[in-house]
Amino acid sequence: LQEPLSFAVDFFNFYYVADNKNPNYEFLDEVNEQDFVRTAAYNPQCGFLVKGADFLHETKEQQLLLQHSRCDEAYKAILDNMDWVGTTEWLNNETFPLLRSLVGSNTNADHLLEKNIKTRIMENKRISASDLSSEALQYVNNLTAFDQELYIRAKRDFPFEQMVLVEDATS
Repeated sequence: LQEPLSFAVDFFNFYYVADNKNPNYEFLDEVNEQDFVRTAAYNPQCGFLVKGADFLHETKEQQLLLQHSRCDEAYKAILDNMDWVGTTEWLNNETFPLLRSLVGSNTNADHLLEKNIKTRIMENKRISASDLSSEALQYVNNLTAFDQELYIRAKRDFPFEQMVLVEDATS
């Protein structure tokens, strides 16, 4: 899971700013805060867990039908079905090394790292959280309240230290 505001900014930059030729997203030659707010999704991580990838192509009205109880169901499914849930801020330093260790692979996944993805986006065109007004930040925070709850729960319930102990036990 990713911190929701960071997710919204990264999603916008990847799908709307980078010319990735994805027909589901409009390429914005010039970016501004209004485009960011207009394209922001309602709890996209929770929606993805509940409804799958099609959720991101729904209208705002369809997205708003997602209820908090459905996000609770999604988190219960995570707890029931997943051994580990990581957060993206520790992807390079914790999650990738942990996964490589668990599957016994020395394969490098640096091509997936944020710094390499960002090189595909023209730096002068991208938007960052520091570019956004307090009103836009509050709008996205309100729009992603369920995602924020999922993120906090995952950080609480899946601390990395817990996995280090499991990894050490298998050594």
